[in-house]
Amino acid sequence: MQVVPHVLKTVCKHILLTSFVVCTCVAGDLLLRYKWVVDRDYCRAIVDSATHGAVALLSWLIVQNVDFLKQRHLAESMLCGVLGSVIDIDHFLLARSFQLKKALGLAVRPPLHATTLIPVFAAFLHVCIKLLKIKRFCSLPSIVLVAWSTHHVRDAARRGLWLWPFGSTLPIPYRAYIIIVVCIPYAMLAWRKCTSGLVLPVATEQIV
Repeated sequence: MQVVPHVLKTVCKHILLTSFVVCTCVAGDLLLRYKWVVDRDYCRAIVDSATHGAVALLSWLIVQNVDFLKQRHLAESMLCGVLGSVIDIDHFLLARSFQLKKALGLAVRPPLHATTLIPVFAAFLHVCIKLLKIKRFCSLPSIVLVAWSTHHVRDAARRGLWLWPFGSTLPIPYRAYIIIVVCIPYAMLAWRKCTSGLVLPVATEQIV
C-alpha cells in the first residue's frame, strides 16, 4: 500500500525539478538579453556560468531520483553544478590570459567545447576508475556527461554543437534546446537503471 504514495511522491519531485530546470534555462537566457548584462562582460559571464551550474545541479538531482536527504546525492549534485560551470575555464586557457574580455572574444571555440570529446573523456574516466578500482568515484563519468552535455546544449542554442572534427551544426531551435536539456538527466537515469546490476554493488561508496 505504501508503494503508490512513494511513486506519487517521486513523480511530484521529478515534475518539480523538471520545472526548475526549464525555469532556470529560461530565466538565465532572458537575463542575458538585458542590455545592462550584455554591456558588462563580468555580468554576462556570471549569469551564464551560474545558469550552466544550476541546470547541471538540478539535472543530477533528477538522476539521483531526487533524494534530498542523502548527503551523497547533494554532494554529487553540487559537483555536477561546479563541472557545468568550470568547463568555461578553457576560454582562459586558449586565450592564455585571465582577462575576461580576451577569454570571451576568442575567434575559435576552446577544446572542452567539442561535443564529440565528452563521451570520449567520460569513457576514459570510466576505464581509469575501473582499472584503479576507485569505487568512490564510480559516478564521476556520468556526472561529467550530464554536466558537460547540458552546458553544450545550452551553448548550442546560440552557436550550434561543435562536432569536432566534422564541423558545427546550425544553432538548435530554442524549444528543442529546452527539451533536450530536460531529456538529458532522464536519459542518464534510464541508462543507470538499465545498468543497475553493475552500479548498485558500489553505490554506497560513491562520491561524498
